[in-house]
Amino acid sequence: MQNAFFNSPIKYPCKELTHIKDKESLFKALEEDDDLARLQSLGFTINQIYGGLSKANQFIKDVCTEEAGQTTIAVSTIHKYKGLEADHVVIMGDFLRRDEDGNPIVEELEEEENLNLLYVAITRAKVKLELPWYIEEFLKEV
Repeated sequence: MQNAFFNSPIKYPCKELTHIKDKESLFKALEEDDDLARLQSLGFTINQIYGGLSKANQFIKDVCTEEAGQTTIAVSTIHKYKGLEADHVVIMGDFLRRDEDGNPIVEELEEEENLNLLYVAITRAKVKLELPWYIEEFLKEV
């Protein structure tokens, strides 16, 4: 996606993304594919926090374990955490897709699928829940 954004030659594209060849086709694909848009948002966040995917990958290898009883922090998708609970739940700011200016598309919270997903996420917290500002504002209006 980064190469497409900068109109650079794309190296090793997977077959599902071969239609993305430049910045214009990237933005079109991001509008049409929610999963791709979330992946782009995650990549943007990783780059901001860690300075790149390889540094983030090394950090994860250094601090993560697959033994649930040996950790105090769990990072998961909402779908995989369904049925589980935690004392403190933080819903990250990438819950919604973002527009070209980087703003969350809050109107998507009105869609039934996203409302159901938000319900699942919120009900995982036993003691404390942290929400992105735009979800807090949305819930105040509901």
